[in-house]
Amino acid sequence: MNRDAMEVRYGGRLLPLSPQEMRILCLLVANPGRVYNAAQIYASLTGGQELYLGERSIKAQVSRLRSKLPHGQTWIITRRGIGYAFNPQAAVVLL
Repeated sequence: MNRDAMEVRYGGRLLPLSPQEMRILCLLVANPGRVYNAAQIYASLTGGQELYLGERSIKAQVSRLRSKLPHGQTWIITRRGIGYAFNPQAAVVLL
C-alpha cells in the first residue's frame, strides 16, 4: 500500500480503488484493530466540512472496498452496531 501514490497492489497487481475507498482503507490501516464508526469515517473523508449523510453511505463504500480487496483473508472487520476496523493480523506493507 503506497499512501503517497494513493495505490494498493496485491501480487503485483494494482487494485482499482476509488479515492474514497483508498481514504477509508488508509484510515483503517493507520490503526489496525481500532474501530471507527460511520460518522468518524465520513468526517475523515470530508475533513468534517460536509453534512453527514449517514451510515448507509459509509456501509456501501466499505462494501465496495471489500469486494475489491483480495479474497481469502478478512481485511476489514465489522463490529456490528459499532463500526469498522482493519484486521490487525492482515499482512500489509505500507510505503
